[in-house]
Amino acid sequence: MKYESGETKNPRQIEKLARFFNVTTDYLLGNDKNNDLPHLTPRDERDIAKDLEKMLAELDTSAAFGGNLTPDGEDLELLKSSLTQAMTLAKRVAKQKFTPKKYRKE
Repeated sequence: MKYESGETKNPRQIEKLARFFNVTTDYLLGNDKNNDLPHLTPRDERDIAKDLEKMLAELDTSAAFGGNLTPDGEDLELLKSSLTQAMTLAKRVAKQKFTPKKYRKE
């Protein structure tokens, strides 16, 4: 594959791959600086999914979208993916910052 050999770095294709594998583009390109952050538990992931659905439901009724969030499927998936990545990173940073040292698993 041309991506593995470094021959090509088409941003659109890299974004599609990142969405497919549910990772950041930086992770795919080897630029991820968040490897030292704590991992999320299944409960954390459920909380993020629940919060995401709540956000999307609120956006659906928001006046900002005319009371109707109906972008095409790709736009909605991109929005979900972006929000999920942001929420995941925020949760990991918060866990690192606010977990007392005696409870940290290192």
